[in-house]
Amino acid sequence: MFNSIKVVIIISVISFLSLTASGQDKKGFGFVEGQVNSQGGSQLNVYGEYKLTKRCGVFVWVLVSKNYQEAYAGPNCSINNHLTVAVGVGIESPGKLRVGGSVWAGNKKIENFTAWEVAGSGPWYKTTTKVPVSKNIKVGVIAQRFKGVGAHGEYNFSKKPVQISGDLF
Repeated sequence: MFNSIKVVIIISVISFLSLTASGQDKKGFGFVEGQVNSQGGSQLNVYGEYKLTKRCGVFVWVLVSKNYQEAYAGPNCSINNHLTVAVGVGIESPGKLRVGGSVWAGNKKIENFTAWEVAGSGPWYKTTTKVPVSKNIKVGVIAQRFKGVGAHGEYNFSKKPVQISGDLF
């Protein structure tokens, strides 16, 4: 079963890269994020989306860590320039159904991203509120199930869809 999870994740990443690479018309978007937390855990997150209309589209989410993998996809819709919602269905290791959703709300001065997941291995949530302190750096607070509340920081590479973030719980 673990090999089938790897196949789903690889297909999701390839699909993501295809969508964002073909997004010369500004319809595709994505990022790759590496995370390291104070408890020594690390993971790779890959996100891609493709707009089908001006406000709505589809997304792909993939998470890979040493002991856990998941991939899911679904529709997302921007209600306006300050609010986006998404819901998706997919699979997690070891081959269980996973359902997730998210809400992003923000502007140039502050933003919040909240994600939740259910089914499979059980409920999970993560919410991050952050503010920019420079063109490439944002800091804020994070709350995540099983880890608690802590500080969040991230660095976005200019002109590349790559982000490195860290959380201290």
